[in-house]
Amino acid sequence: LVDKICSYFEPQFNAHSKKNVIGEPNGDTEWFAKNLGFTQLGENHSEVLELDQNKFKSKFLDLSQTYDEIDSRICFELIHEAFDKAFRIQENSSRKGKTIFYHLHNPTYFERANFHYHYPDNKSLFIVRHPIQMLESWMLTDLTSLPSLLKENSSFKDNYDFIKILNCGSKIAHSLEYFLNPLNSIGNVRGIKLEELKRNPEKTLKTISKWIGINENITLYESTFMEKRFSRPSSNFNNIEGFDTQSIDVPLGRLFGKKDIIILETLFWPFMKMYEYTKMTEERFLENIQVIRPYLDEPFQFEIEIYKKLPSDKPDISEINQYNEFHKELISIWEILNETKTYPNLIKPLVI
Repeated sequence: LVDKICSYFEPQFNAHSKKNVIGEPNGDTEWFAKNLGFTQLGENHSEVLELDQNKFKSKFLDLSQTYDEIDSRICFELIHEAFDKAFRIQENSSRKGKTIFYHLHNPTYFERANFHYHYPDNKSLFIVRHPIQMLESWMLTDLTSLPSLLKENSSFKDNYDFIKILNCGSKIAHSLEYFLNPLNSIGNVRGIKLEELKRNPEKTLKTISKWIGINENITLYESTFMEKRFSRPSSNFNNIEGFDTQSIDVPLGRLFGKKDIIILETLFWPFMKMYEYTKMTEERFLENIQVIRPYLDEPFQFEIEIYKKLPSDKPDISEINQYNEFHKELISIWEILNETKTYPNLIKPLVI
C-alpha cells in the first residue's frame, strides 16, 4: 500500500519526477511538480523538492500497525500523519486531533462527493477571484503556445493543438457550471476573495483561522513550503508569491473585447453581485439578459481574433464541433439564468 502511495504521488516527494498524479488536479500537464513551483523553491528559486520516501514509508508502516483494516478514510489520515512525522518540525507533528488542511484542486463530482461522504462535517473554502480577470489569465495560458505551433505547423488538419486553443472558451462554461453544483449547498461551504486575501491578509487570515478553528500563526503570513521560500511559475507572471498582487492588478481587456465583457458580466452577474465585483445594477442586468441572448449564437470577439490567426486551411468556424458545443453549453446556462435570474448553488461568501 505505501509503495503504491509513493508511486502514485511521486512528484510530491521528488519534483524531478515528470509524472502526473492520479486525478486531474492540474489538467493535462507535461511536468506537474514544475507547474506547481516545486522545482524553484528557496531564495534564489533554485532548489528542487526532494524528500526521502523511506522516512515516509517507515512512519506510515509504524502508524498502520494499530489497524486491522485500512479503508480510504484511514489511509487518507495516515498519509497526512506520516508525512508530518517524517518531514515536519517535531513540535507540530506530535499533536493529537490536528485539523487536516487539504487542497482538493479541480475535483470531479465523484471525488468531491466522496470526500464529503467521508467527512460530512468538513468545511470547504473556495478562493474566488474576479471571474472575467480570472478567465483572461487562465485562457491566455493556452494561447502562449500559439506562436510556436504556427511556426511548426502550416496545416490546421489533424492538429488537435489548434482545436484545443480555439476551444479555450470552454473554460467560460466550465466556470459558470460551478454555480450549478449541488455540493455547494451541502455542508459548510464558503468563498473568500483572492483580492481580500492578498490586499488585506491580516484581517482575512484571522477570519479564516477562526472559521477553520485553528490558532493564528506567523507562518500563515509567509509564502513558504517546508520552511523554504515558495512561489508559482506562470505564463503571465513569474514567481508569484502568496501576497503578490501582480495577477489581480491587471486591467480587463487583455483578451476579451468590450462586447465579450458585457456578455460575461451579465452571465456572471449573480456571483459578481454577491462578491461586490460589479457595479451593474439589477435593472441593467435584467435588461442585459435579453440583450446578450442573440450574441451567444455568434462567435465572441476573442474567438474571431484567435480564428484569424489559425492556418489558412481551417474550416469555417461554424463547422468546428468544439466551438458549437461551447456555445450550446452557454445557451443552456443562459436559459437557467433567464428563468431564475440567478443560479441555484452560488457559493456564499465568508463574512470578514
